[in-house]
Amino acid sequence: MEGKLLSTNKPLCDMIGYTSDELAAMTFAEVTHPEDAEIELELSGEPLEGKRTSYQVEKRHIHKNEDIVWIRLTVSVARDEQGNIEYLLGMIENTPEIRASQNLMQQQVALIEGSPV
Repeated sequence: MEGKLLSTNKPLCDMIGYTSDELAAMTFAEVTHPEDAEIELELSGEPLEGKRTSYQVEKRHIHKNEDIVWIRLTVSVARDEQGNIEYLLGMIENTPEIRASQNLMQQQVALIEGSPV
């Protein structure tokens, strides 16, 4: 799915460095890291196919300055009064603290596993 962002807020713009107007002219694929694009494409199609009503994924976005920004994306289906899908509603959280914490925990586990008993 080559979806477009219908509406964005300032925190998202600040997080990935684009203005709302710039994001409105782009597809999801253009701000998603190429290595994460396939899974995002697969997941975003599932609600439209009726396979699920929401999903959550951690993935990378590409900042306008080309830095990598780790995000947690939570997507839910928004329906009209007749139950038809109107759009997908996404909430994006910046996750560098979570990624750093996970990396630290993995390093600590590796140290513990490598310790002599």
